[in-house]
Amino acid sequence: REAVAPATQKRGRDADAPNGRKRRVAAPNQKKRPNMDKRNLDLNRRIANREGSHTDILELFEKRGHEFNEVNFATALNWLAKRQPRGGYAGSGDAERLAALLERARSRLDDDGGSSWDARALANAAWGAAKLLQPRRVANARFQRRGPVEMRLAEAATRCIVRIGEESAPRADEFKAQELTNVAWAFATANLDAPELFAAIADSATPRATTFSPQELANLAWAFAKRLGPALGEEPLEGGDARDRRCASASTDLFDAISRQCVEFFPENEFKPQEIANVCWAMATSAYRAPDAFWDGAANAAVIAMAEARAQPQNMANTVWAFAKDGGGTPAVRKAAFERLAAYSAARIDEFNPQELGNTVWAFATAEYDAPELFAAVAKTAAPRVDRFIAQNLANTAWAFATAEVHAPGLFDAVVDESARRLDQFKPQEVGNVAWAVATAARTRRRALGIDADGVHSEERLRGAWGTPGAPSLQRALFAKASRRDDWADFSDQGLSNVAWAFAASGEADANPRLFAQLAKEVPSRLSRMQPQGISNTAWAFATAEQSYDATPPRKSRSFVPALRRRPRFSAMSRSGARTRPRDRGSTPAGIPISSTRWRRKSAATPDEWRRSTRKS
Repeated sequence: REAVAPATQKRGRDADAPNGRKRRVAAPNQKKRPNMDKRNLDLNRRIANREGSHTDILELFEKRGHEFNEVNFATALNWLAKRQPRGGYAGSGDAERLAALLERARSRLDDDGGSSWDARALANAAWGAAKLLQPRRVANARFQRRGPVEMRLAEAATRCIVRIGEESAPRADEFKAQELTNVAWAFATANLDAPELFAAIADSATPRATTFSPQELANLAWAFAKRLGPALGEEPLEGGDARDRRCASASTDLFDAISRQCVEFFPENEFKPQEIANVCWAMATSAYRAPDAFWDGAANAAVIAMAEARAQPQNMANTVWAFAKDGGGTPAVRKAAFERLAAYSAARIDEFNPQELGNTVWAFATAEYDAPELFAAVAKTAAPRVDRFIAQNLANTAWAFATAEVHAPGLFDAVVDESARRLDQFKPQEVGNVAWAVATAARTRRRALGIDADGVHSEERLRGAWGTPGAPSLQRALFAKASRRDDWADFSDQGLSNVAWAFAASGEADANPRLFAQLAKEVPSRLSRMQPQGISNTAWAFATAEQSYDATPPRKSRSFVPALRRRPRFSAMSRSGARTRPRDRGSTPAGIPISSTRWRRKSAATPDEWRRSTRKS
């Protein structure tokens, strides 16, 4: 008869409970729920009627909204969020009525300063309002419009959440574990900045983390990582905002407590697949460095949990992504986990959506674990579905196959064709990743076939490298369209070096002179901040591009070379040019270091031969 929590779940372990079993643990300063008269109890029963619909709740509010108390508002928002149509209320006839309900709930908070709202009502109202901002699925393009009514609905939901946060921060100790988690989840989902609230939640949750259930630990970690990201775990900057420094410090203490409690829970296999995926994703996304004991325990627990039928493809993809992104744990345990997860994923590959396919192969390529059966399964199922891939999925998939040196001509033909068709939709980073992947894949294949990768790129050699007759024309169409872009100033430093290297390595420099003319204007101003590897690859690309002209080559590097000479000696330059290891936390699709010396090293017969080829390059 009272507000219903978003999810029912087991409680955390309490050392004082009989036999160490679980029991319900109250918040330190928990208050009793307010008494409700018969009128409000009747309203709550009608709101929470399982046979009713969202329309019934909104009609009830229109007729008797003036009778709603804080529990009625919290229950209404909670159930409206659960019963919202696919695509949400935006664009529907109910948006205006829902916005009025949210505005009335906020006014109710303001009337008495929020003192009549207990922790459970605040948490349920925050969860419901945030959920209304995040519909399950946009089923129709009309739901994406942002007219005056839709803007009013979004603004009303956001203001309601902010007001709940203001009331919750000084009362965090009144909240139970699930209620703290729901408030943090609401702010993370709504992408609202509230350092004081997150610091208060962390301060309250840290000393009682041992009472949290696995689901509460995972959801709280997810919310903090989602909202704070890399700022969580980093050393607070001196002179910055005092609230941000306080939040960062408290959040790090919280993650210490969460990781310790997870290490205790993992051997008992009490984490569900989604909970393992969430807590691993949180640790990898933040800058917090979880101990190897956490990652080893998570790996062992994931091997068991992901074998269950209830494990979703998203759980598998997010878990391997997290392990590859962080790079923590004992190598032997990580390897065993990747092998088992590769087998699980390959067996259910047809259930993966495009994003899950891209994330999975990206993780194995980044972690440098061979999984031929998995890559073969992904190539088979992804090739006919590339029209459903967004630009990031196409870029990640192509990058992963090129990095893992897996030959998949059918998939690359489909990716190149689809990328060329939709290249105007690609962000600069995605253009660089796809171009690099196409050039790398063809270069790897030519070396495997014994074709000189630095020689003339004839039609026969290109066709032999790709393995399909139409591949050369598809590659040329992709690079020609990429060269016509005018947004080179928006590319990252590494994105520019990747594009330059890709055009030079694939032999497309002759056909696209305009590209190098544009790069010659953009690169010199960036040399002082570019990484040594990026400078090496860019210089190699310019040199290779100029050598490809039969007549007197245009002086593309006229401004590039003097700028390079003015740059201080970069002692960090590595002869090996090896890719950044996953442990360095930089090897994500956002930054894909490449080096021509890597290929020369792999093809050289002796160390001396490799050194000579490197000096020549």
